[in-house]
Amino acid sequence: MEIVIRRTHKTEVAVDGYLSINNERVCDTAECRENALPAGTYPISMVKCKQYGRRCVCIGHPDCATCTQLRTEYVNNNTVMPKVCPMLKMGNGVVARPDGSIILGERVGGAEAPVWGSMIHTKAAYDRVFDCVRKNLERGHEVRLRIQ
Repeated sequence: MEIVIRRTHKTEVAVDGYLSINNERVCDTAECRENALPAGTYPISMVKCKQYGRRCVCIGHPDCATCTQLRTEYVNNNTVMPKVCPMLKMGNGVVARPDGSIILGERVGGAEAPVWGSMIHTKAAYDRVFDCVRKNLERGHEVRLRIQ
């Protein structure tokens, strides 16, 4: 399975685009420009994250053994990882998030008046992508992310 992110807009802070699976647009995306991954193709894996305490959709194969900070007392969808660890995830936006995250959701303001780098309805978008990735990996299929 191939997930494609097409980047469509850049600001000083954010790189925005949209994610599609099997040529079907699924959701909008936002990344912190500072740590945005270069265009290319990356493997997708699912890893039990120490910080979030759940399985997460990771880009590449993270070295979790070097993650120095264990889960903090309070963790939410906007908690920043202690090191750069590219993931597809939920969250409100990319400001103060230099951990390589790609936030999934619906762009604030929609197409008429977009607020670049900010998202709403992120859980629904993330759950849809998470389920698709999980099912494909459980069936033994390779999952890749292509960033354009």
